[in-house]
Amino acid sequence: MELRSREVDILPIGEDTYLIQFFRSEGIPDHVEFDQYRHVECRIDTRNGVSHSLRGTIYRPKNRRNVVGVRNEKHLMLLLDVDLSAEQMLAARIEVNAFGTVLSEGEIRERNQHVRNQLAAHKLS
Repeated sequence: MELRSREVDILPIGEDTYLIQFFRSEGIPDHVEFDQYRHVECRIDTRNGVSHSLRGTIYRPKNRRNVVGVRNEKHLMLLLDVDLSAEQMLAARIEVNAFGTVLSEGEIRERNQHVRNQLAAHKLS
């Protein structure tokens, strides 16, 4: 499975936590439904040749039109905790190797709380 994206935004949202948005993605598996959170296995290759294998959470938003009227059916959002700087992440190659199981409601609440905590701590620093 090869997920390709024409546009990628990497947003640091806390210490070692990144929200990575994939726009205009190709290769999204059919079983990854809209408005669904899933566990994923990723690989990050840094510019200096170091490879990191990670587990993360991916979300595929509902199929709606964005502010300019374009459907977001090829949009994915990846949440990763990784010990890399923002500069390293911006220069890295990010691959989603496998889409895993759907997160339970409890896991989604826990992950969302983690993000809120990271954002709050990031604002204070």
